[in-house]
Amino acid sequence: MRRNKEMKKRNQWVAAALALSVVMSGVPVENLSAGKPSDVFKGEEWFDQNDVFEVNREDAHASFTGFDNLESVKSPQKRQQKEKSPYYLSLNANKGDKDGWKFKMVSNPSERDMEFYKPETDVSGWDSITVPSNWQTEGYDSPKYTDTRLPWEGVEDPRANYGLPEDSPRGISPTIYNPVGHYRRTFTTPENWDGKEVFVSFQGVESAFYLWVNGHKVGYSEDSYTPAEFDISKYLNPAGEENTIAVQVYRWSDGSYLEDQDFIRLSGIFRDVFLYAKDKQASLFDFAYTTDLDENYTNAELSVETVLRNYDEKADTSGYKVKTFLYDASGKTVKEKELGDLKFEQVPGEKFRQAKVSYKENVEKPLLWSAENPNLYELAFVLYDNEGNIVETAGTHVGFREVEIVRKGTNKSQILINGAPIMLKGVNRHETSKETGRHISEESMIEDIKLMKQYNINAVRNSHYPNEARWYELCDEYGLYMIDEANIESHGLNDYIPQSDPQWISACKDRMTSTIERSKNHASIISWSLGNESYGGDVWAELGKLCKELDPTRFVHYEGWRDIEEVDVWSRMYRRVNDPTSTDKIKNPLGWWGENGTKPAFQCEYAHAMGNGIGNLDEYWDMYEKYPNLQGGFIWDWVDQTIELPTPTNKVLKDEGKNNLEVLMDGSLESGENGKAMRGYAKVYNDKSLHLAGNQAFTLEADVKPDSFKESRNNDGSGQLDPSDYNKTAPIITKGNDGWKCTESYGLRRLVEGDKDVLEFYIYNQNWNEEEGAYEKVSAQYPLPENWADEWHHVAGSFDGTNLKLYLDGKEVASAKSSAGIAGGPNQVGIGADVTFDAQNPNVPDTFKGLIDNVHIYNKVLSLEEINDKTRKADDSTLLWLNFDNTTAKTYEQDKYYSFGGDWQSIPEGNPNNKNFCANGLVSADRTVQPELQQVKYIYQNVGIEDEDLMNGKVKISNKYLFQNLNEFKGKWELVEDGKVIQKGTFSDEDLNIAPVNDYPVNNAKQDVKEYNEKVVQIPFTKPDLKAGGEYFINISLELKEDTSWAKAGHEVAYRQLPLSYKVPEKETAELDKMSEIQVTEKETKTTVNGKDFTLEFDKTKGTIESFVYQGTALLENGPEPNFWRAPTDSDLGFYSGLEMDTWRYAGQDKVVTDVKTEKIDDKAVRFTVTSKLPTTNESLYKQTFTVYGTGDVKVDSLLQPGKDLPMIPVVGNMLTLPKEFSNVTWYGKGPDENYVDRQSGYEVGVYKKDVKDFFIDYIKPQETGNRTDTRWVSLTNDKGVGLLAKADGVMEFSALYYTPEQLSNALHSYLLEENDSISLRLNQKQMGLGGDNSWGARPYDPYLIKADKPYEYSFTLKPVNTADVDKTMADSKIQMPEAEDGEAQKVNKDKLAEAIKEAEAVDTKLYTAKSVEKMNAALKKAKEVYADKEATQKEVDAAEKELRDALKNLVKKTEGQNNNGQGGNKPNKPNKPVKTGDATPFTLLFGGLAVSLGTILGLKKRRDKLDTEE
Repeated sequence: MRRNKEMKKRNQWVAAALALSVVMSGVPVENLSAGKPSDVFKGEEWFDQNDVFEVNREDAHASFTGFDNLESVKSPQKRQQKEKSPYYLSLNANKGDKDGWKFKMVSNPSERDMEFYKPETDVSGWDSITVPSNWQTEGYDSPKYTDTRLPWEGVEDPRANYGLPEDSPRGISPTIYNPVGHYRRTFTTPENWDGKEVFVSFQGVESAFYLWVNGHKVGYSEDSYTPAEFDISKYLNPAGEENTIAVQVYRWSDGSYLEDQDFIRLSGIFRDVFLYAKDKQASLFDFAYTTDLDENYTNAELSVETVLRNYDEKADTSGYKVKTFLYDASGKTVKEKELGDLKFEQVPGEKFRQAKVSYKENVEKPLLWSAENPNLYELAFVLYDNEGNIVETAGTHVGFREVEIVRKGTNKSQILINGAPIMLKGVNRHETSKETGRHISEESMIEDIKLMKQYNINAVRNSHYPNEARWYELCDEYGLYMIDEANIESHGLNDYIPQSDPQWISACKDRMTSTIERSKNHASIISWSLGNESYGGDVWAELGKLCKELDPTRFVHYEGWRDIEEVDVWSRMYRRVNDPTSTDKIKNPLGWWGENGTKPAFQCEYAHAMGNGIGNLDEYWDMYEKYPNLQGGFIWDWVDQTIELPTPTNKVLKDEGKNNLEVLMDGSLESGENGKAMRGYAKVYNDKSLHLAGNQAFTLEADVKPDSFKESRNNDGSGQLDPSDYNKTAPIITKGNDGWKCTESYGLRRLVEGDKDVLEFYIYNQNWNEEEGAYEKVSAQYPLPENWADEWHHVAGSFDGTNLKLYLDGKEVASAKSSAGIAGGPNQVGIGADVTFDAQNPNVPDTFKGLIDNVHIYNKVLSLEEINDKTRKADDSTLLWLNFDNTTAKTYEQDKYYSFGGDWQSIPEGNPNNKNFCANGLVSADRTVQPELQQVKYIYQNVGIEDEDLMNGKVKISNKYLFQNLNEFKGKWELVEDGKVIQKGTFSDEDLNIAPVNDYPVNNAKQDVKEYNEKVVQIPFTKPDLKAGGEYFINISLELKEDTSWAKAGHEVAYRQLPLSYKVPEKETAELDKMSEIQVTEKETKTTVNGKDFTLEFDKTKGTIESFVYQGTALLENGPEPNFWRAPTDSDLGFYSGLEMDTWRYAGQDKVVTDVKTEKIDDKAVRFTVTSKLPTTNESLYKQTFTVYGTGDVKVDSLLQPGKDLPMIPVVGNMLTLPKEFSNVTWYGKGPDENYVDRQSGYEVGVYKKDVKDFFIDYIKPQETGNRTDTRWVSLTNDKGVGLLAKADGVMEFSALYYTPEQLSNALHSYLLEENDSISLRLNQKQMGLGGDNSWGARPYDPYLIKADKPYEYSFTLKPVNTADVDKTMADSKIQMPEAEDGEAQKVNKDKLAEAIKEAEAVDTKLYTAKSVEKMNAALKKAKEVYADKEATQKEVDAAEKELRDALKNLVKKTEGQNNNGQGGNKPNKPNKPVKTGDATPFTLLFGGLAVSLGTILGLKKRRDKLDTEE
């Protein structure tokens, strides 16, 4: 997978980090033996022989099992019963099986056992292991996860570092930490194998292995993902006698440089191992077929080739013959062909002779294979001896289909399947299992395929290596188009490897050959991919030519070098479509190619599905559909990669600070200067109190005893560790780091940078350096003292808002100044390690080597005297107080969790990792469908449904299938009123008689671009009796008529919801005078409102509701409170949203209430108006009104006025806290799954019900989840039906969770989340989009951002309810609150002001000078504002009236000839008399941009108060 290569700034930071990084062993150094210098391994195949990738390995061939009868190979089901073949013997075994595999692993090649393969070596004391498996999932060694960085670089860089000269050795294997697995078992061959040629087949071993049989060295092989087979005949004991097989597997080899894929790095024998026997006289070795359709794609020419081998040069093969049988799906023989006269010829350099026979046969009107109709035939091969006896049989699927590219060299070039232009609605897929790693079962493959088919996925890219052999057969059978990719990716060193190096080219050609030869007989494969992300060079033309030589029937793909002629398609990754109207190559490369391209194009990776993602998929497909040569893409990727592990028991340190924060320690407590001290590191819970920002004063301090240099292994395996490896940056207390866009907050540490070696106390201030992508660092530094190592030191730093001071051993030693304030950020505080979370940065974080004690953080400046006071105790200014006296064990309710990079080793153990960047799936590791897959299903569906004239029942339906008529599906429609079906029907077969694109009438499929067939269909619904405030939709659905292999009848394949734009009667408005009276009790800090069945308490200090009790049940614990934060999604983290948008994180929580007004309205309502300031970087203003009615309804109006130059806002909304009992959620809006503003077209408006627990999606790293858009209302009720209804004024978004956004932001894994005893209900005006182009820098598209450049205003009403009945709730939602008169406003007489306004509006301004008119208009504007202001006092009204009447009085009439500026003319100006305007008449006021009558303006309505920034 790809990172954004254009991110130069980030790469500069990474390069610097690499240059300064110090490597450490992946296992503790003291556990490594002295080891041998790397020269010892020189010349060994695994170590440095880049062009030696096999020794004695058999040639690659089609995957098949030989049988001894025809019946066993006529069907795929029987061919899968391999154990029934007399020529097959599995060597798989489960752990503990008698005669199973014994296993021993050592840490590096120096420790390998070079005697284990001898039969006399006793291995009875070894462990037993399951084969196939990865040894890491069996409890040995640790997984590794890096995206592009070579996984051993945390330990060593074996002479292949980025800075070495061009002529330096490349591709040398690691030697310090490179585990070697030793496998051994016994087996006995069957009696009937006597005299046979016997082979052993390893279907997958990572990464390289040597093989011995009965003590004899047989061979060697690299390439982890294609079979390695060896002829072991001459090493076997006689049939019936015991044999010993031994395998030595290297975790990493020089071949690993070609296997730098973005996946969890595992090793071992992870695919099947078996023996098979062949007749020495003659046997089937390989076979292949191709199909060539005629110009009308009706009849076919079937070409078949069979390769046979003879292993006995004395054998008489005359009279041997091969017979082939072609069967249809019913088992009926379609074709039969006999081929005799087999001529075996000696193959130079080999012990066998070989014969080839081939033929071509016409097949009339075969059923064609496609993903839509995967029609298969079976081709059986039978080898007979010269007496007519069957020697061997084999079989394979046959799919008649043709792949071609037409209109080459034009922007209308296309890939056709059987004459139809394909749209690749694809997904990338890794082979992965949460339990068994890279060893996957057939059941999991079938589950994957069924889910893909059910969600309209038609294509899969095997990323980035050949898959398990059974996968190909299943894709043939179920129907998926496939790109099969060679196991070639040199991402970490692709500037050097393979490029044009002849050694690497030979290795790559071997891998390409193995890929093609094994899988060439599968109809599902439409393309060979040369590899992934290995950049350029001569190798790709060589591989492209090789593909055409071996198989010219499929197109060649390679994204990295797409412009060469040997590559047939223009493939891209992660090209954005955020500027769809542009055809500029940079701004919109897909659009540019659509206009100017010369090859078919698709994105082999797009829509990075990491975490909660897949935003803006609509925009991608609008672009793909726009141009004929853009033919879809493959989403990255299918399933989250993980290893499921037991949930750990954590060590918790005691914090004696005022907040008692949770601090998790990784390490041990040892004897310190006084009591215990920590060796290791700790992570402090990311509490708000440690989020120091602006000019907040603080102090950091700790006692440390750094280790001195200890002798250890060198990083190249040839000597001792250099002392400089202990002289490295060592964090003591840090929050954030120096990485690109991770620059935040503060730190105390030792800094080693080039020749600089200092103690440093620093802050990152709020001055942003755009060029560097970082905040400005200000630090106080002091040269490291000579006595630093092996002695205790006290280090401290303080900041008073301007001055930084650094203290060492009780003395001030350095200072610095900055008044720009601290840049707050999202990361937690680390003690003894950099614990910054950045999935884009794989580098091993800095750690402190030594002991740490007495770590304190204060929210004030300590004086020197206080710093030297050793009797200090924690007080109210202490944010963190760690004495490291002991730890307690913390266990968790969740017994297992999904691990990712960084979970398998502690930081100091040399663990480069990309955290959760391995989890990019549309489905979770257990194949639970993530909500985003529903959007994929909708966008990928093959039916277009549009409003043609819906009000008259007409819809346009288009067929995007290539080969299926839409009348093969059952079509249904529904007329829905407020979520309830009131009419419904079905479409007839004739209605849906819409031919597929393949049948589009064009003159020549290869010359003309085919288009979708479409039809206008009539829906016979009748106009319903319209309800007040009702909403009406037509829902259309197509579903399977019959069961298929992948879904049951009734499965929905396509759908669309279309709104009906009826003009419905207005909603009912409640009458204020009919409401029950309320009693309002005022206190200094609280107001209590008592009404019929309810009591509401309003906290005037917090500016919100403190409690709300209805019929004796408490509905609210807190809120509504403004909230502008969401837990960052993985894509958010990719553009460092936590840093960029930090100012909004606590803005709502820290609002400062500046004014609260209470206004009673006619004893039937009361209104609270709250004005607040938000402490954003530049202050923002916030105003809310809470109007409480006698019905118990509470109308909440919110207005945000962002400050100047603020970043975009994650969320604009309110958060309420409800008791946990209100867990039954019903809503009317989009659903049922979570959806977001840029991922919502696939979700329909309806009434849905869920439990609160179901709103939480357990993404592998907790993040924003549970949102629902276009919500009209939502209710949360207890089991008795009592609860709270929230009604939007229009639509809103909501979520209900047992976790707050803050909790989700701070948890690395879900097991760390502690479920609250309350519900966090968020009612949002809007939330920014998810984005989804990539997860390393791409923001959501502009329409889905919330920019802080304008006010945001919205309203909702809270209503107590005592029933969960949907009809009752829907009826309640249709009743709107009245425009209640303001009781206080009635006391203010505005009649005279109204009169003055009317007079001013009647003035004929053409008669007066511009200057005097300007003054009148200004006074008129102010008068209107005061008149509209319900809070205006009588004094303000009278003043406005006086000012306006004065302006009227002073209007100056133009003199004759005077121009518009009041100048010119010879007559002097004369003062004007006051203007008479006549009788009082109704007039219009402009209020908030809307024209409203005087009568309306007197009522209470949604306020658009002008916020006074001086308030």
